[in-house]
Amino acid sequence: MVPDPLASRVLAALAVTAGYLVFYLLGRILWCPLEDSSLLGWLLWERPSGGESYLYGWLLSSGLFWWAMALSALTALLGRYRLSCTTCAYFLIGFLMGLVLGPHPPGAAMGHGHYGWAFWGCTICCPSPWGCWRNGRDGRA
Repeated sequence: MVPDPLASRVLAALAVTAGYLVFYLLGRILWCPLEDSSLLGWLLWERPSGGESYLYGWLLSSGLFWWAMALSALTALLGRYRLSCTTCAYFLIGFLMGLVLGPHPPGAAMGHGHYGWAFWGCTICCPSPWGCWRNGRDGRA
């Protein structure tokens, strides 16, 4: 029995979306206080707070979290599985790098603030054109 290609694409897109939603919920659990909020308010409107929540909050407030999820799910739906897995992996790698390397205390050489957004952006954007070119050149998903 030959598997249905559309069904496998839909399942891959659902798996990618589920992975992003687990990441979303994990961020909510870690950085959004549940007290003084309803469950719906906590899931949708509670603002992340705490020392390590800057990058997570920035990804949500800028909408880039949802764009990255949509890009990964769309590429899986189009059958470009490697590209979809690559965007997911670089999203997570960029987030972890930004979380660890992003904070700059006052008096640091390049000023102070949080530059996690730059680490995340460079990590997810720089390899993407290469991945698109390789995926198209090889003619494989």
